[in-house]
Amino acid sequence: MTPPDMALADGLRAMQQKLITPEVVYFPVRHHSPACAWQIRQWIRAHRPRAVLVEGPDDFTPLIRHLLHEKCQPPVAIYTHYRIQLPGSKNKQTGDGRHAGYYPLCDYSPEWVALREGHAVGADLRFIDLDYPSQRVVEDAAQEKPGALKIESLQAEHHFRRSAYLQELARRLGCRDHDELWDRLIEVRGWQGAPEKLVHEVAAYCWFSRLDCPQEVMEADGTLAREAAMATAIREVLGRPTSGAADGLVLVVTGGFHTVVLPDLVNAESLPPVPRHEPLERHSCLTRYTFNQLDSLSGYGAGMPQPGYYQACWEAFTSGDDKPLDVVALRMIVELGRTARARDLAGTISAADEIAVLAQTQGLAQLRGHPGPSREDVWDGLRGAMVKGEMGADGGALMALARQLFTGRATGEVPPDAGVPPLVEDFRQMARQTRLPLEFATTEGVALEIYKKETHRKVSRFLHQLEYLQVPFGTRKAGPDFVNGTNLRRIVEHWDCQWSPHTEAVLIERSVYGSSVREAAASKLAEAVAKLEANTNPGTGEGVALLVRACLMGLPDAATLLAAQLGNWIASDPSFSSVANGLGQMLLLWQSREPLEARKLNLLPALVKAAYQRACQLLEQAAVLPEDQAEPVMLACLMLRSRLAAQGDDEETDTDTDEDGAGPLDAAPFWDALRRVLEQAQCAPLLRGAAAGLLYTAGLLELEPLLAITRGNLAPAVGESARQIAFLTGLLKAARELTWREPRLLSEVEALMTHWSDDEFLRRLPDLRLAWSDLTPRETDRVAALVAENHGVTHLSLPRNAGVTEADVLAALRASSVVEKALHEDGLASWLETLDPQSLPEAAHA
Repeated sequence: MTPPDMALADGLRAMQQKLITPEVVYFPVRHHSPACAWQIRQWIRAHRPRAVLVEGPDDFTPLIRHLLHEKCQPPVAIYTHYRIQLPGSKNKQTGDGRHAGYYPLCDYSPEWVALREGHAVGADLRFIDLDYPSQRVVEDAAQEKPGALKIESLQAEHHFRRSAYLQELARRLGCRDHDELWDRLIEVRGWQGAPEKLVHEVAAYCWFSRLDCPQEVMEADGTLAREAAMATAIREVLGRPTSGAADGLVLVVTGGFHTVVLPDLVNAESLPPVPRHEPLERHSCLTRYTFNQLDSLSGYGAGMPQPGYYQACWEAFTSGDDKPLDVVALRMIVELGRTARARDLAGTISAADEIAVLAQTQGLAQLRGHPGPSREDVWDGLRGAMVKGEMGADGGALMALARQLFTGRATGEVPPDAGVPPLVEDFRQMARQTRLPLEFATTEGVALEIYKKETHRKVSRFLHQLEYLQVPFGTRKAGPDFVNGTNLRRIVEHWDCQWSPHTEAVLIERSVYGSSVREAAASKLAEAVAKLEANTNPGTGEGVALLVRACLMGLPDAATLLAAQLGNWIASDPSFSSVANGLGQMLLLWQSREPLEARKLNLLPALVKAAYQRACQLLEQAAVLPEDQAEPVMLACLMLRSRLAAQGDDEETDTDTDEDGAGPLDAAPFWDALRRVLEQAQCAPLLRGAAAGLLYTAGLLELEPLLAITRGNLAPAVGESARQIAFLTGLLKAARELTWREPRLLSEVEALMTHWSDDEFLRRLPDLRLAWSDLTPRETDRVAALVAENHGVTHLSLPRNAGVTEADVLAALRASSVVEKALHEDGLASWLETLDPQSLPEAAHA
């Protein structure tokens, strides 16, 4: 050995010797490792320790009694969340910092086994890690957004994944990642031999992974603070007198990354102070969990991937099978073949195929030096021997089925006395009151007459609250969409509702926002308002969308606060389209004030008028925006035209004028602003065309001036075809009826195209089609008939061929242009006149 290598070896041996002492045994583990769990089980049964200390937030200790309950069936998780007041925040609602975390446990989690086996021998049981709020306070939060919800794993193993040592070791051993490296070195061998052997091997693995981790990183992510808390707790337990246990040993079960430094910390003369932080509110509870949530390949940040496979390993270990890994491989292969045959996937998977997979799996294990097949051996064997040919649709479906099998479908159960978070209980009560489904069954349709029945409005608000919280329960299928302003004449909302375990899992996550569905929705809305308020120029449209959401969810207090803030946002908003879209939403909100109870928003009429005045002021400025920014302005103008015209549809408007000031808006300022837009020399052609069309349809621009403006904007100009089409697009968006009512407009458009070359026409054809896209099929036929009539065609037959695509037509036109040009160059243009179109193949007519 070279001197550096000798120093490393000496340091490793010294660390390993400190792990097993007459007083305490430090057992390093990887979260959710069956091999570690099996050896902990063996050690506890052999040594009967007086205390078992487990890594996990120490405020979880009162929940251990629920984990020990006979009706607690893993996978389960301890869910925790807390709320703090952010520094410098004066608003109790919008100033909240909210964080949540999961601490999952399954049958083969070393922590679960340690607690269960420790309880069986009468040991004292404790969690010893720093509590979650204190962990978060000491972490480096420089990149977090104030008030942003953060949900994370409390057993994250990011240090292993970042270790340059482990990455290099994996490369040298031919392993694809950290998970395969762990399996090769620990999992396939760790269940054999004495527990002490596994202690030393896992400790070595973790000690080397820690060597290249900078101290400042561990300080920033809270690792050092957590280890100080664990060492303090261990010292406290070691200082207690023994309580009649056989040998007075203390077992400490922690993630191996921490274990390798704990002996020195416990024996140090002094420990750094343990930072503690008491939040405004905290709550922890036991909840059901699933293997899908536990799967690291699905995004879970700690533990082993594909838990269904490792569950099978654990069952094989505990059943006493002679060769458990071979048994697991055989069972997984046979189960996959059986399921594939039942679903008729990848043809017929025969017994011979299964034998071939098993042979290949065992061969790979032998080649790689494994005492039995690892997860990767089984997976590679399946892919290599069961997928026949290329990985096509059948092969992909087969491997997708394998992934489902390896992940597993287990869902845990919590004991009745564990209780549920208040948010889940509130959801259940509301669902019972409103007769919504609470059992896992087929989807149930719900029809709500929100204009007529108050009880139906109550259900609607509840479902909108859940939808805003993104809880998978109700899906709105039809009815008025007040946020986007569509289908407003429908008076019935239709929802599809279905309860599933995932419904309550998400509700538990959302309990970070509050203890009731209503409170949680209000808190999430307040968070969105805070984010919007933090912008330099909060958008009026975004603010009004939140206001409509508040009304939909039946949150009048939140709506009132939002309305008060909107006045300032409107006054400072520099965007015409933002203000105009917000105005349009407010007009819709006022029109729909009965089902949304917007009548209680006393500020709404004043906000409508303020937004209208601001929009009219900004419209003239919007006329000089660059051409690529003209479309939102045009669409906002079209929307305002529609909303101003629809004011007369609200039968209550006139009677409400004196009572609440919500009388009809005076359209004159809008039309005056549009006139000034039309007069702007720098106005984008798209907006100029729309302004001309809008003024014409309002009777404020005569036909002759309109045609003159059109003629001027469509006049031939080299390199200006894009601007010409843009003007035409805006004009037709605002007044498409001109195309069949005024033949002279068609003549102007036709004159424009006669000045284009064939190449220019083909290049502009997609834009031309877009300009006419608002016409209905019947209107398109009317326009085509007028054009044909202008050319003396009395009968127009338009053959249709559904098998010809737009690309085919364009390619044919280009080919025709090339052929025609070649004929002219060769003096054969007269041939074109002799061609009979009827003699051409049918595809040519298309």
